[in-house]
Amino acid sequence: MKKLLVAILSVIVLTGCTTNSGNEELKLREQLEIGGLSTEEIITKIGSDGGLPGGVSASIYDNELIIRGAVEIKYDMPKDKFYIAVAPYVNTTHT
Repeated sequence: MKKLLVAILSVIVLTGCTTNSGNEELKLREQLEIGGLSTEEIITKIGSDGGLPGGVSASIYDNELIIRGAVEIKYDMPKDKFYIAVAPYVNTTHT
């Protein structure tokens, strides 16, 4: 009986976490206005908008784009393309 109760409570707790995470992910997508955009379109939008709002960051790797805010959202990078970022250097880079 105890094992059954623990199993049921675990499912309820995990379900609650998943739903909250899904809501936070949706809020972040809405905040950035990236719902329904491809990975390439998201990268272009971030670049053309002049960056991301405070508390939100993005990292691009060879296989994925990761956007971090209240939650972390991962997007697969296209297999046939790559992204190069060039940071200007006067006295320092990445202020």
